[in-house]
Amino acid sequence: TFAPAVKLANAASPVPFPAVLFSAGQYVVASSLLLAATALVPPAAPASPAPTPPPRFAWAAGAELGGYLFIGNLLQVSGLATVPADRGSFLVQTTTLMVPLLQALSQGGLGSVSAKTWTACALAFVGVLCMSASDGGGGGGLSIGGAASRPAGCSGHVRDTSTPRIAVAFGPGDVLVLSSAGLYALHV
Repeated sequence: TFAPAVKLANAASPVPFPAVLFSAGQYVVASSLLLAATALVPPAAPASPAPTPPPRFAWAAGAELGGYLFIGNLLQVSGLATVPADRGSFLVQTTTLMVPLLQALSQGGLGSVSAKTWTACALAFVGVLCMSASDGGGGGGLSIGGAASRPAGCSGHVRDTSTPRIAVAFGPGDVLVLSSAGLYALHV
């Protein structure tokens, strides 16, 4: 629902809405609702005392994670200005690919992630390639050409080859949305 909401906000505005203001506004609304909810709900008694990290560490960790989310959100909102909502939504979900890759990198190899997870990652990657087929103005797209295909607007001799070509292109909006997915994966 986030990507269509961003697209709707961009379409409703007569001038482009700055992504940083959109992101900041989103966090102000979320913080306000969280503060209101904490005032209404009484605190629950802990089941068992848990060790608490030093406050300085907690604030530093929170600032780091919040930074990943804020910058990721900023990149996503900026990318959604040129990428169709369906493709932007799909691209940001590449976090499902990135999280197992980060796990494998941090835990000593590909074997630390189950075969089922890698199979799901492969299917998701194929989905990303297929979803990139629609070029909604963001500069991305999937082109599958046969023996004598030629890009639109290309003139001159076309070399005839017997093997099909597959080219995947990601435009600037796609790169911004994928970058946001990378930051969201770091947050996880």
